[in-house]
Amino acid sequence: MDVERPLYARFSGRDVEGAPIVLEAAGLEARVLQHEIDHLDGVLILDRTERHQRKAALRALREGGSYSPSAEEEIGEEGELREPRTDA
Repeated sequence: MDVERPLYARFSGRDVEGAPIVLEAAGLEARVLQHEIDHLDGVLILDRTERHQRKAALRALREGGSYSPSAEEEIGEEGELREPRTDA
């Protein structure tokens, strides 16, 4: 799924002994930490996607299939890629 996330993040919390801790991360590490914190907060990747992608993914799950945002692209009559149609 396509999800926009900041490339820099600063996290604060407590270590196993209860002492305050601050963690700063950039790039891929920041994205991964944000993703994992979402899991701890009960946020699913579908909660962060665009509406049309969320609807398409949920439809695929109901039908027992799979979903990929790149599969939304369609090939036009002359062979060029077109923007996906939206059912909104």
